[in-house]
Order: sequence, then C-alpha cells, then structure tokens
Amino acid sequence: MSGKQVVTTTFFGRPKEYSPWSAGIVIPPGYGILFTPGMTARDAEGNTVAPGDIRGQTRRVLEQLAAVLGEVGATLDDVVKMTVFLQDMDDVHAVQEIRRQFWATNPPVSSTVEVSRLVTEEVRIEIEAVAAIAPSNLAPTAAVV
Repeated sequence: MSGKQVVTTTFFGRPKEYSPWSAGIVIPPGYGILFTPGMTARDAEGNTVAPGDIRGQTRRVLEQLAAVLGEVGATLDDVVKMTVFLQDMDDVHAVQEIRRQFWATNPPVSSTVEVSRLVTEEVRIEIEAVAAIAPSNLAPTAAVV
C-alpha cells in the first residue's frame, strides 16, 4: 500500500523470535478499510488443509487472505492489523517463520493469543485481518453488498 506509514520506536525493542510485526501503522485519509473474518486453513470444499500441521495451515491461511484481498484489488502489503489465534502458543515460532516469508519488510501490527479451542481439533490456527486500501487500487468489479 503506497502511503502506509509504519511507525517505529526506540522505547521498546522487538524480540527477533516474535517478529515480524510493526509498532504501529498510520492509514492515510481516504483509504478503504477491509475487515476479514477469522480464517482457518480450508480447501475449496471446506475441508481442513494440513490437519495438525501449523506451518502448512499458516501458509494456507495467508494464501487465503491474499486471495480475499485480491478480490478487491489489494495485496498482503495492504494488511495493517492481524489477530492470530493459536491452539498452542508453542507454535508461535513456526507461525512467525512462515509470516516472515510473506512480509519481509513493513509487516502489519499483530496480536497473537492462545485459545482453549478452535473449530476442530485438527485446526491449529485462525487469523483475522484488517487491510487499508487506496481508493485507486480498489477493483471495479469488487462485489459490495
């Protein structure tokens, strides 16, 4: 997203093992905001992808997020906020490993929490996101209801 201002600070450090994330992001006036639901790793028929595999599921959810963003002319670079729900916080390092592959620079702000249950036992991660999209980038065919 051109115009996205990533905020940095020297007040606190970002532990490398929990990167990537940004300290803050400023959204320019006039941008559209896209909110996604919590997504789990699913195929086109609704079946769980990579059951029990945190890396495979994280990759699939981020690919799904990219596809949703693409429907409105946006990309993962437009994501400004993510909330990651994990079945087991011990998976956080594997999730961050995959996230670094999708955001080498200027990653979104992010919160990660462990939850007692997700939709099924084979689902290990759920991610919801917020994206800020420049009006000039919005796809003219985006279905808005």
